[in-house]
Amino acid sequence: MNQPSNNIQYSEHADFSQYWLMLKRRGIPAGLTFLAVLSIALLQAFQEKPIYEAIGQLKFEESQRSSKLIGLDSAVDEESKQQSSLRWQRSLDTEILSMKSPVQLNMLSSIIESQGLFSRPSIEKMKSGLEISQLADTNVVQIRFKSYNPNFSKEIVNQLMQQYVENKPKSKQASTHSAISFIEKQLPQVKQRVNTAETALRKFKETYQITDLEIAKSANATNLSQLQTLLDEIDRELVEVQTQQLKLQNMLSLNPKQALIGISTSHTSISTSLEEIDKQIAEAKSNYQQDHPFVLELLERQSQLNLLLSQKIDQSTQSNAQLNFVPNQKDDLRSQLIQLDIKRNGLSQQQLKLRQQLSRYRQQAKNLPQLEQRQKELERTAKASTSTYQNLLVQIQELKVTENQSPLTVSVLESADAPSPSKTTYISASMRGGLAGILLAAGVVYVLERIDRKLKSKDEIRQVYPYRVLGEIPLFSESESELSKLPTLLNPSSHFSEAYRMLQASLKFLGLEQSPRILMITSAIAQEGKSTTCANLAVSLAEMNHRVLLIDADIRLASQHHIWELRNQEGLTHILLNKHIEEHQALPTHQVMDNLEVITAGRISSNPLPMLESEQFASFVQMQINKYDYILIDAPPLVSVADPLVIGKVVDGILLVARPGHLEREYAQKAHELLTHSSLAILGTIINGIIETNEPYSYYSHYGRYTSQDETISKNGLIKEVIVR
Repeated sequence: MNQPSNNIQYSEHADFSQYWLMLKRRGIPAGLTFLAVLSIALLQAFQEKPIYEAIGQLKFEESQRSSKLIGLDSAVDEESKQQSSLRWQRSLDTEILSMKSPVQLNMLSSIIESQGLFSRPSIEKMKSGLEISQLADTNVVQIRFKSYNPNFSKEIVNQLMQQYVENKPKSKQASTHSAISFIEKQLPQVKQRVNTAETALRKFKETYQITDLEIAKSANATNLSQLQTLLDEIDRELVEVQTQQLKLQNMLSLNPKQALIGISTSHTSISTSLEEIDKQIAEAKSNYQQDHPFVLELLERQSQLNLLLSQKIDQSTQSNAQLNFVPNQKDDLRSQLIQLDIKRNGLSQQQLKLRQQLSRYRQQAKNLPQLEQRQKELERTAKASTSTYQNLLVQIQELKVTENQSPLTVSVLESADAPSPSKTTYISASMRGGLAGILLAAGVVYVLERIDRKLKSKDEIRQVYPYRVLGEIPLFSESESELSKLPTLLNPSSHFSEAYRMLQASLKFLGLEQSPRILMITSAIAQEGKSTTCANLAVSLAEMNHRVLLIDADIRLASQHHIWELRNQEGLTHILLNKHIEEHQALPTHQVMDNLEVITAGRISSNPLPMLESEQFASFVQMQINKYDYILIDAPPLVSVADPLVIGKVVDGILLVARPGHLEREYAQKAHELLTHSSLAILGTIINGIIETNEPYSYYSHYGRYTSQDETISKNGLIKEVIVR
């Protein structure tokens, strides 16, 4: 249950350790940066002149509202009252800007010069030292001025307040009089606009006979509905009449005109029909207007009957033998046909008039929105003009009373006294400089870390080289590096010797089926200590009674003969060129100690790759494994040449040396890429030259460190003694 908490604590501790290591690595530039910033801050505080700040206060009071004095509060609406309150809240900001204006400062500069106490100050100088602000939740304005002269600061503040208090009433009355004159000039024009707008609205209503557009829209909709309903009824009735008329025409084989000529209906029946029509007309006129379609239909039928009656008086009756009807029945049918024709004509005329009325109402409905829009525009124009006119009347009444009344009251609440000097203390300067120094030093550390591409610690090397770490060799100090590059031989009890012993012990616990005996030691780039590591590993193996052969295969830049102080006339190149492979006695080996022999590189060659890639080299190495327990081959760097990749084909495994603080990340990635693509056997990594200041912890100096100078053996003497034996 506590595992997540432990992980979080470990992560925080690791992050802190990384930051601490970065600071240790860049301690000198970071410290110099911090000290420089702190020194500059203290020097500025020491050289800083004292500044004198004079402070004065002005009190602003609102005068009584003029509208209240003349009893006009009731005429001013609530919105105007709110606007007046808002104007007063912003008035102090306006006053502050007025006191800072160039005109005001120029007048103040002239007054200072006229007093003869100081030379005329520039407006820029006064602006830079002047600060005016309103105290929170009060009508008090505070004036501050800073300068190196206490009397000058005091004089500026007091003169500015006095000048403002004296000139404020005059400027206020002048501005009020100017506003009254402007409004009086505007009133006739605004009144004319009001009259024009009201006249245009009245003419519009008279032209279109509009009293209320909403009522007109409602009435128009009702008329449209009623007319449509009546038209539908007339259409239906007309269809029925036409159907009956067609049926009678087919029975009589007569059209309405022929039936009218041959009808024998008595005058009495026609008179009776006329009486009925008259009654219907009288009743319809009492319910409808004169131009109503129903009234017009009845009048049409009355006209037709009158015409029929007059024709019957003048015409004679004709024979009815043609039809097979009873005379009275035939006359009735003809009379019905004539009545239907009269009714049809009346309905047709009524239908036409209804359609005309319906079209007019629809056109009126279409025009109503445009009329409504136009009416609203005229009403808005009239309302805006009226509102402007009313506001001007109210304002001019306010201003006329204010002109003879005291304006906004300004008084000096507190005059400026002789100011005390203010100077930055060394404590505050140290705090500011220290904070700035810390931030700048952190920036320097960050920039240096970003610029430096070198792998600085074991953890960073492990991130690039995902191999097993077989050994960790600490960095030689200057005194130790001057003494020897072979601490395992000259100082067996040192922690360096113990580190190499741990390396040779790690080789025995690799967990492989067959222990590797032919080993190649290489690195990504030069100067990583691969040759020194190879020599000391050979000494550690020899001390464990293993027969070891050390071959210097770095023919381009040999170094083993320098480490062991050997002659390099003959070596590996001599063996490969002369094919001295089978005769062991003829090999140019150097026995430097018990169980350890060294073959130097021999003659330096600019292109040793053909020799290393030849069969002679592979056969030579394989033959020597029968005589030695271990064969260590010192190979060139991986990134520089292709020699290590060729040598790697004849060895059992490769030991990759990496040096923190020297190996750059790009070269390490390139070396790892080459080894991955070559499919060579990588036994592990040897981290050489570990810088203790770059590591979060180190244990080399806590156990087994023995550096007695009395028991330090001379390098030359020891090597000579070993060779003699």
